[in-house]
Amino acid sequence: MTWLKGGGALVITPDGPRGPNEQIAPGSLQIARRAGAPLFLMGIAAKPAMQLDTWDKAMFGLPFGRGAVVWDGPLVVPTKANEAEVEAIAAEWSERLRAATRKGEESLS
Repeated sequence: MTWLKGGGALVITPDGPRGPNEQIAPGSLQIARRAGAPLFLMGIAAKPAMQLDTWDKAMFGLPFGRGAVVWDGPLVVPTKANEAEVEAIAAEWSERLRAATRKGEESLS
């Protein structure tokens, strides 16, 4: 928290260590809420790329390819949000994360 309050940034994979892919886990939002820090969603795409057959569909851009990063935010989790509200926010922001990723992919077509 001290790092964030001092102007630092924390970067996490919001879909957690087990997935599902592109679905924000409520724990990610709890971190942002407790820290009082804004959250930015980041959709990433690369072409050509190698995609792994894993739960997260990890992608590695190949040499001499192109890449795109699409940001959405800043988003803020209300400090008084209860568990049901946080889950609803996670569902809504998961859609926004998927939209950002698709926008990045479309920009490389």
